[in-house]
Amino acid sequence: MTVPAAILRQFDQGVKDTLLSMTGLRVVRRDAWIKEGHAMYGDVSGVIGLSGVVRGTCALSMASDLARDLVRRMLGGEEGSPVSETDTRDGIGGLVNMTAGRAKALLQDTPYKFDITLPTIITGAGHEVYRRQDTPCLNFLYETETGARFVLDLAIAVD
Repeated sequence: MTVPAAILRQFDQGVKDTLLSMTGLRVVRRDAWIKEGHAMYGDVSGVIGLSGVVRGTCALSMASDLARDLVRRMLGGEEGSPVSETDTRDGIGGLVNMTAGRAKALLQDTPYKFDITLPTIITGAGHEVYRRQDTPCLNFLYETETGARFVLDLAIAVD
């Protein structure tokens, strides 16, 4: 099952728009690959479900240091200022929610409509997110202007 390029472009744009507007950081997509297995890229992942014509999951996965830095930037904190675990989880949930919401808005005049769920945050080294066996998963690797890297994990199918 192939995912239309229009959907992938809008999720890619959703990541770029969300990170720039919420953290002030520009990000560049460095790589993309079909994911094998279920292990996530980082030790913090924000996952949001998609239902409708486009169905599956959208996730942002990154190292905990990057997650704290992004949330610190969202909250307007000084560099090096501490960010609580609660704020980190809430902030990463907000970023994945806004990323999926932005993609949904960009796709509103297309046949690729979907609804989104509330985000779930999963943490821990080596954590996994299981998807339906018949749903392909694509990973986009991004790099921030500070050199930190994270992944957009899209496990989606189109009806």
